[in-house]
Amino acid sequence: MRVVHVMPSLDRTFGGPLEALFGYVAAAGAAGVPATVIAPRGRATDWSWVASQMPDARLVPVGWARAPRTWAAPAVAQALGAAAAARRDVVVHVHGTLDPVSSAGAYAALHSGRPLVLGPFGTLSRYTFASGRARRKRWYFRAVDAPLLRRATAHFTSDGERDDAARHGIRFRGGS
Repeated sequence: MRVVHVMPSLDRTFGGPLEALFGYVAAAGAAGVPATVIAPRGRATDWSWVASQMPDARLVPVGWARAPRTWAAPAVAQALGAAAAARRDVVVHVHGTLDPVSSAGAYAALHSGRPLVLGPFGTLSRYTFASGRARRKRWYFRAVDAPLLRRATAHFTSDGERDDAARHGIRFRGGS
């Protein structure tokens, strides 16, 4: 088995989700499960630092450096499709919602018939939907992410995060 992680960013400023990724990759590696990380190309210094934190992971940068992440979404889907086609035993772990990169990764996983695990990392909170571009977030969520989420398995970092998903009418097939 191989786990393919889809990250919206590997910039150091991404914070908690990036730290969580390091933990997931280390735990999987200790269990003998190799990891691939697909993410938009960012600053070379950030990618070097990430590579040093996960020396056994395969990093797949997509898109162009300094381009908007939105532009990387098709390349993420293509890279994930290639990874899924290369091996039948791929599980896809998408980090976050409300981001074109995460959405493209989730869609590509489901389209290729691979199991999809999704970690919302707080993106389903009341605060997220009440602040900055709230109307746009609600529209994007209903139109793009909610249909994908209903077909995913999720893991939550807290009971509150699970409650946030339920408040949006999302009942994941599984999750912890």
